[in-house]
Amino acid sequence: MSYLLRVLAAAAAMARPANTTQYAVGDLVANNATAGSVAPIEFDKAARFPGAEGKITGVRLSKSNVSLTAAAFRVHLFTAAPSVGGGDNAAFAPTNGIAKGYIGSVDVTLDKALGDGAFGRASAALLFDLDKPNAKLYALIEARDTYTPASAETFLVTLELERS
Repeated sequence: MSYLLRVLAAAAAMARPANTTQYAVGDLVANNATAGSVAPIEFDKAARFPGAEGKITGVRLSKSNVSLTAAAFRVHLFTAAPSVGGGDNAAFAPTNGIAKGYIGSVDVTLDKALGDGAFGRASAALLFDLDKPNAKLYALIEARDTYTPASAETFLVTLELERS
């Protein structure tokens, strides 16, 4: 008999820079405008799957701004911390992530405005394998439309995980 363990793993809120510069399709949404200072979003709770295969079954994305206009994003997921060739609002260009632990991506459109922000969810079917006891999953966010952010807006990515 096999059992699936369902766990929710959420990153700490990522605050983007204090500007309102519109993103172009394909731009990185990040915590810093300087490439060398961008930190990927880290999912510590994924470490509950060390030495085992897991599955990402859904991705939730929320932000502190209530605007839904052009709020379409792609969440890229990794088993190793990716580096990027540019900072926030530069073209999405991982420099080591694709060859090093790229799991895949999920497109999320924020379609629900709430009193304190906006929210969207997408189903996924991405497998991952964490081979170390303290292994983590990582994410980078890419704009998929010409989104205009709020200054210092925060994003929260939540992964729905199952152990295989």
